Parts: sequence; C-alpha cells; structure tokens
Amino acid sequence: MAFYEPIDESTFASTADTAGPWSPDAQHGGPPSALLTRALETAAGGDGRRLARVAIDLLGPVPIAPLRVTTTILRPGRAVELVEAVAEANGRPVVAARGWRVARVPETTPGTGHGRPVGDDPAAGLDPATTGRAPAGGRGGVDVAEVEPADLPDRTPHVDMAGFRNDGFVGAVDWRFAKGGFSAMGPGLAWARTDQDLVAGEPMSPWQRAVIVADAGSGVSISNPPHRWPAINCDLVVALYRDPVGPWIGLDSRTDTRPGEGAHATTTILDAHGPVGAGLQSLLVRELPA
Repeated sequence: MAFYEPIDESTFASTADTAGPWSPDAQHGGPPSALLTRALETAAGGDGRRLARVAIDLLGPVPIAPLRVTTTILRPGRAVELVEAVAEANGRPVVAARGWRVARVPETTPGTGHGRPVGDDPAAGLDPATTGRAPAGGRGGVDVAEVEPADLPDRTPHVDMAGFRNDGFVGAVDWRFAKGGFSAMGPGLAWARTDQDLVAGEPMSPWQRAVIVADAGSGVSISNPPHRWPAINCDLVVALYRDPVGPWIGLDSRTDTRPGEGAHATTTILDAHGPVGAGLQSLLVRELPA
C-alpha cells in the first residue's frame, strides 16, 4: 500500500489514502507535503548536505488526482543550497515547497539542547512500539518516558464528529494519543506511524515520516469546535536539527488563537529519544452559523 503510485519519474497518481478527514475529494496536507519533501531531498546536488528546513505553502485544495512535481535549485552553493519543488494537478500549481539543504555540523562540534546526550547513538535507543520505556528527554516539562505508544491504546478510537471522515489519511496512520484527541479541544500529544510507502516501492526517509504527520499538528490541538470555528492551515514549516529514529513520530502541539487577530499551531516534533525539531502552521479561522 502507498499514498502515491508513480506514473513516471515526475508524475504520481494519488490513492484514496491521501484523502483528508473533511472531504473525500481533497487530500490531507500531509501526503503532498511529504511528496515535495521527497523532491527536495532527492534533487541533484545535495551531496554532503542535509535538509534543515522545509516551508510548504498549500495553494488550495489538493484534488485526489495525479500530481506532477518539478524541482528547481534557486540558490546553489557548496555549503548552503535553496531548493524549490512544486506540485501541479490538472495543469495548476496546488502545493509549493522550499527547502534549505545545509552542510552537516562537524562531528567535533559539542552537542547542545534537548534530546539524546552527546555521544549517544540514537540507533541504540528504545523503540516505543516494542519497549516499556523510552529514554527521557526534556520536552517543555513532559518526560518522553511518560508518553511512549506501547502504554497507549492500539489505535485512535472512531472520531464521532460531524463531517469527520475516519478513513483516508486518518485511517492509514496509527494514531496514539497521550493527551487530547482529534475530537478534544486544547493542546494534544500524539504519536503516529504508518506502514505504507509514500511512493509505492520506496520506504520513507526520516524527513518524509516527520513531514507526513506534522501537518496534523493543528488537528491534534484543535482550539475551538470545528463545526463552528473551523481552522485550516495554509502552510507548514518544519525544521529538524536531527533525523528522527524509528517508526514513531511524536507531535506535542498547541493552537493559539487571538480574537480579532490571528491563529497558529506550534508543534514540538519527537522520536523515542526526545525532540528532533519543530513545526509551525498559520491558520485561517472562520465563524459558521451556530
């Protein structure tokens, strides 16, 4: 199973599992964002550099239709390089992404910040799907050891919310909530994994696994009832300072809304060892009749 089937090197058929929770005809933002992340990673000229930040703009509803992806090197360089990828459907751009590919930090540089200790091999850590405890890591006051998926229900229960579709992308991902839920209001902490390929026949890269679920940050932390005040993100920015290890990606998310001004969702992105980076979404909020 896969979210996309390749038609040729640059064109991909969208499967039904890309569909979002609010319409069977429009894709969730996660799969096309991950597809463009794949294009940014694989564009020629990236030797010796890693993807450091991806900024994705959703230009409108993405139909369940073939997507044609093109890439352009906007700013070539030996140490820092800016790459752009655009997906078109039915002859019009629907998603655009820009990513900075940056030279890797020297191995001799002292490590700082949250996550694994300096010198600890992330591949030697614990898989939260199969073990009782994950290594502790600072996460805004919440210990990672408190939220591993092995201690949580197997899958998210059926979401009973008007207009919400439990199949498509939501059903193709294994969601386990440590706090909140898709039908709960307020900050949430969810772990997610999928056994599906992004593109049929290709395992997902760590970056692709993070981006495909990071677009759900605003859904993990819904701030107001969506049948009255729906909030739709028009972008997704993800910055990872290390590649996540293992199949599970954690989203520690909150949505902040200021009446008369704006709204956004912020997410700390995790793996079993602790934080790996952050996500940010700008939200369009509307008011519907009571």
